[in-house]
Amino acid sequence: MQNAGALWAINTGRSVDLLESGLADFSFPFRPDFILTTERDVFRRTRSGDTWEPFGDWNERCARDHAECFLRLTPCSRKSWIS
Repeated sequence: MQNAGALWAINTGRSVDLLESGLADFSFPFRPDFILTTERDVFRRTRSGDTWEPFGDWNERCARDHAECFLRLTPCSRKSWIS
C-alpha cells in the first residue's frame, strides 16, 4: 500500500528508541511513515529512511503548552485534577 501512496503511522506511548528496538526485535518487514511517541510527539522518517525527525513544530509547541498548563495549576488543583 505504501508503494501506492498510502501513509501510515504507529501511535505508541513509548519513546523513539523503544519503538525502533521493537521493530528490529520482531523483524518488522516495513517502516511506518510517521510515529507518535510518548503520548504526544510526532516524528516522520527522514529522506534517507534511517532516522526520525520532528514533524514541523508540533513537538516544541506541545511541550511549551504542557509546561504552561502545569505552571497554572496550584498544588491543590493538581491533586484534584489527577484524582
